[in-house]
Amino acid sequence: MPRDPRPIRTIRCAIDPLESRQLLAAELISNGKFANDSADWAITGNFRADDTYSTFRSGPGYAYLAGSDGTLATSSNLAGTLQQTIALPSTTATANLTFYYRTATEDGTAQADSLAVRIRNTAGTVLQTLTTLYNQSLSSYVVSPVFNLASYTGQTVVLSFEGATNASAGTVFRIDDVSLQATSSIAPTIPAPTLAYPGVPTTTGLPVVNTPVPGFIWNSVSGATGYGITLEKLVSGTTYTNVFDSDTNANTSGRPLRGTNFTVPLTLTAGTYRWTLRAYDDAVTMTSDAPPLYFNLATGGYVRALGADVSHFQNIAASAWPTIKTNGTTSTTDDDISFVWAKASQGVSAPDNSFDDKAIPARAAGVPIAGYHYATPNNGGTTIASMTADAIAEANDFFSRMSFALLPGNLVPMLDFEDPAVTQNQTLLSHWVNAFCDRITALTNVTPVVYTGQFYGFSHLNSSVLRYPVWIAQYPGTIPNPQTAVPSDPDGSGPRTSTSPWTSWDFWQYTSSGTLAGYTGNVDRNSFNGDVAALEPYKIQPTTLYTITGTVFEDADGDGTRDSGENGIAGRTVFLDADGDGAIDAGERTAVTNTSGVYNFTNTLQGNYQLRQIVPGTSLATTAAAQSFKLAAGVTNVAHDFGSRVIDATPPTLATSRFDYDVATRTITLVFSEAVNASQLATAATLTNLTAGNTAVAFTVMYNAATLTAVFSPTTLPLVDGDYRLTLPTG
Repeated sequence: MPRDPRPIRTIRCAIDPLESRQLLAAELISNGKFANDSADWAITGNFRADDTYSTFRSGPGYAYLAGSDGTLATSSNLAGTLQQTIALPSTTATANLTFYYRTATEDGTAQADSLAVRIRNTAGTVLQTLTTLYNQSLSSYVVSPVFNLASYTGQTVVLSFEGATNASAGTVFRIDDVSLQATSSIAPTIPAPTLAYPGVPTTTGLPVVNTPVPGFIWNSVSGATGYGITLEKLVSGTTYTNVFDSDTNANTSGRPLRGTNFTVPLTLTAGTYRWTLRAYDDAVTMTSDAPPLYFNLATGGYVRALGADVSHFQNIAASAWPTIKTNGTTSTTDDDISFVWAKASQGVSAPDNSFDDKAIPARAAGVPIAGYHYATPNNGGTTIASMTADAIAEANDFFSRMSFALLPGNLVPMLDFEDPAVTQNQTLLSHWVNAFCDRITALTNVTPVVYTGQFYGFSHLNSSVLRYPVWIAQYPGTIPNPQTAVPSDPDGSGPRTSTSPWTSWDFWQYTSSGTLAGYTGNVDRNSFNGDVAALEPYKIQPTTLYTITGTVFEDADGDGTRDSGENGIAGRTVFLDADGDGAIDAGERTAVTNTSGVYNFTNTLQGNYQLRQIVPGTSLATTAAAQSFKLAAGVTNVAHDFGSRVIDATPPTLATSRFDYDVATRTITLVFSEAVNASQLATAATLTNLTAGNTAVAFTVMYNAATLTAVFSPTTLPLVDGDYRLTLPTG
């Protein structure tokens, strides 16, 4: 199953041996990459933070002390500060500050220009000068030393970058990727999980599990983002020995398990077992173990669950599904169809339009069903980045086709990986599978199954895909008894219990010439490596259902905030954009606002979501185009509101205008007849010198919404004599 790549072992403090404590990591700098320009930073003088000159380290923005045009020519005789106030929690154990810097200079005088990095208190007193940078030329960004600020634990301090250049020659100081990684020693706050299946909490009256590869199910824990499972076997008396630990087992890569179910990647022998679980949060804090459950395992005499997989090649009538469920033998359950996967998509934008017609009546008849996706990674490219992008695109499209069927009791999704046209090596193809499955897990909060041919998997995939259950295709010469037989070794030497690179098989497609009662024609038939009860972990478990709600409102002043008197808008469409393409696709849920402008998405599963509004052509959105958020246990979601305003087709007029040519600033003052968009004035208006051949003149603009007045100020003075034109944007 997909795992968190961070280390997960608990660190215990010697001062408190009876209580498990962890070191929790946190980033204390806000907007350290300057992705939101100067947001969360206080800037004075000639410091700026934006992406104007694209000299960032990691993008899209960075901070810099430079002249108005960002060049060395105008970067002399400057001064400015870049500051952020930081509160270090009283539980802080370490607080490591780093930043990246890059300088360029034309000043050959040693230490003529400087940038001091200091810690001040909130009153402005210097507490410590961490380092001072001087004028030098660096062709790329350099990381600073690590500065430990733990001595300021429990205090609120100011991180201050203070720069100054002299008048002789220019120096530009650039800062990016500022980070203050702090760790706090605190006790676990999330509770121990509760176990659901299999077993009972006592050592008497143990249930018998009839499968050699049992699946384990537990209940989600508020605040938990991963889990760790331990399985032990009774060896004598009351002594148990460990047979599996997900934190250390090679097949689980020593990382937290996702979701609320897991199948141990081992074939177990008969005996008495107990299992327990621990939970982890985002900072990899570990809870105490849950009380264990006990069960007996019998590996003989069980009946494997049987199923099928279908696509548009099987035109199955809705009325046939009740007969398919019992496979025509209502007096026995041995041959019941216990699971079905139906094709939902292939590649990108190639849906199997018969999926809806199968998924709805199958579920109504009691047949657990889910969608599968036929992968086409042959066009994915030859790099990890291109393979990742290709896989995520296919996963997003797949999700948009089948998400409506992600209901408790239905199966988890499946990836069909068998395209004969692929040419990439095992590493790239395995990365594609991992990227696809990780994206599906992020969207659905469940772990998909991977289907592949027994020989195909051996030649195209490596051990990195072991975290997903495997469904293998291997056809013997004749149709076997799928409840007792097993796939053969690739060399035909005898029974097989695994398929490389997997160490065991979960599902086996044993024929493409099977039959289903109620349908005339061949179908793929499958066997599950366990009984019906053991199939439960491959189903979507009952979980908390959420309601996503909010209001679409008329944002009269266009400020992106709903103010008093701004009413909701009826009849507006809002949708959950599963693939993030900004358009409503098949399978994506929509809602329409009521008379108060309120919309609701009820019965929504846990997972990651992106919400968008549809804005008619007569209006303009005033809030973010998309709102992304996560629904999970312990996560509180506020209402998600969207604003828009009616586009005013009548342009404003100028009430008065004035050019102050007789003063040093030579400003242009315009008073409008109605409110205008201040950001458009700053970014789209142009000032040109007609006498100098329509040369553009740089300017700043200040807009007073109360008086409807805009003042344009040329930034390079004195302004030379000549004829000028100020052009305002349309709209």
